[in-house]
Amino acid sequence: MPVVAVKGWRRRILDAFGFDAMVVPSGRIWIKPECQDDIGLLVHEHVHLDQWARDGTVRFWWRTVWYYVTGRYNTSPYEIEAREAQRQVDATRCQQ
Repeated sequence: MPVVAVKGWRRRILDAFGFDAMVVPSGRIWIKPECQDDIGLLVHEHVHLDQWARDGTVRFWWRTVWYYVTGRYNTSPYEIEAREAQRQVDATRCQQ
């Protein structure tokens, strides 16, 4: 599994973007150590890896960056799809 719990400068990048995890161009998922057991978040990020494989490198990164720099990241079709998958996982987990 391409998941890396990050510290140092990589952690600062996550913090700068306000993310708990993110897919990076190396094909890995960077995640904050305290979030690495969050199944819903991991599913969310794996959806992004699937989107990348499905749509190709250029289209995936172009659309991701475009939605981010235009301030519309949360309305990106990629984000909507990933959040829905995350919600489905979270809905099936035990409620404590």
